Amino acid sequence: MATIKTSALVSDIRGKVGGNIFSRNRGGAYVRMFTAPVNPSSTKQGAIRGLFGTMMTEFRALSVAAQTAWRKAVYPTTNRVGDTIDVSGAPLYIKANMNLMASGLPRLSVPPVSPLALTEVAAQQQIQVDAVFDSETGLLDSASVQLRTQAAAFQAGEYLHLKASFPHSKGIASIRSVSLLLCPAIDISAIVPASETANVDITAALNAGLGATVFDANSRISLEVGIMSEGEGIIRPIGNVQLDLVPSI
Repeated sequence: MATIKTSALVSDIRGKVGGNIFSRNRGGAYVRMFTAPVNPSSTKQGAIRGLFGTMMTEFRALSVAAQTAWRKAVYPTTNRVGDTIDVSGAPLYIKANMNLMASGLPRLSVPPVSPLALTEVAAQQQIQVDAVFDSETGLLDSASVQLRTQAAAFQAGEYLHLKASFPHSKGIASIRSVSLLLCPAIDISAIVPASETANVDITAALNAGLGATVFDANSRISLEVGIMSEGEGIIRPIGNVQLDLVPSI
C-alpha cells in the first residue's frame, strides 16, 4: 500500500480509479491495488441492485409531469469526501424512496416543491453513560444519544436516522475506519426538548440494526446521525458520535 500527498489541485480522492483504490485512514491518504472480493454477489448486494433497477424502471413509468417535477427539484446532499452536491431527477427519486422504504414509510411519487425546513439539531454524546450492556449475556440493554436544538418541539413526520458500526476498539477514532449498517429510523416528532437538549432512546434501533451483537467494556460504537422528514426522504447529516460501552452492575 502506497501513501499519497494531496495538493491544491486535488485535496481529497476516494473510490476506485482504474485498478487502484483511493481512501484515507488515520495515517492520511493512501492508494492500494483493487482486489475483487471473494463473494462480490452477496444476497444483500443483489437485493439492493435489484431494487435500484426496479425503482429506475418505476421512474421511467411516471407521468411526464411527475418526471419533470423530479428533474426540477434540486436537493443538496453530501458525497463521500464531505462535499455538498446537488441531486435531482432519477437519482433523487431513487435516493429519497430507498430511504423511505428502509424506514417503513410511504414512498413519494412527486417531490416537495422545495427542500423542507427541518428542525436544526446537532448530535453529541450522552454526558455520562452512553450505552449499557448486560454484564452476563453481553447484549445491549440501553443506549441513547443527545440532540442539541433551540426548537421548542420537533416537527411532525421527522425521523432520526442512524448508521451504526459493530463494537470496535476504542483506539479507532475515525468513523471512516469502520463499516456502518443502516438501523431502523426513529420517530422523534413527539419528543419535546428540555433546556435545548433532547435524549433519544436508540436501543431498539441498534438491536435491530446490529442483531444479537455481544458487547464488552473495551469497545465502543460509532454512529452517523441524521434527520429526515417522511415528506421528503432525504437524510440531512447532523453529526457523528462514538458511544462507549459499559457493563450493567
